[in-house]
Amino acid sequence: MLALSQNELRTWTPALNSLVITDLDECAINSDHRRKFCPNTGELDIPAWHRDSTPELIAKDSLRPWGHRFTELVSERGYDCFFAICTSREFIEADYAFMRVHLNMWQKTDIWHRETGCTDSRESLKHKLFIKNVDIKAYNKVYFFDDKVKNVLEAEKLGINGILVY
Repeated sequence: MLALSQNELRTWTPALNSLVITDLDECAINSDHRRKFCPNTGELDIPAWHRDSTPELIAKDSLRPWGHRFTELVSERGYDCFFAICTSREFIEADYAFMRVHLNMWQKTDIWHRETGCTDSRESLKHKLFIKNVDIKAYNKVYFFDDKVKNVLEAEKLGINGILVY
């Protein structure tokens, strides 16, 4: 597994005819202002996350360095590479609006996310989304960027080049 810092990713470039997939929260997007943790477990407080997933608070999210580079790549390399988002968060229209404005991601079909009511773990969900959406043979290389080791390992099980972002 390759591990790259946010700073190192500022100049990263994919091979021609690649599929570049990124996670959002803590990876491409800074949504820390919406993240609360359970005091006993340290895990993300999912009910609080849902309460804070309002259009007003989503609009306050910002890009991390990798998010800025991803946006540049979508703009500069959209003719010779393909781009997608794979996230374990549920989406509302405000999320799609943020993706259009800040990440240049206009096609909802290129944004793979948790459906309402899905209780799969992050890594199980992403594994299923990869199987559903990625045909590895169609690309020169397939890259997946995530800040969670388990998610990167799920991608690598399927032959996807996993990159841990820290």
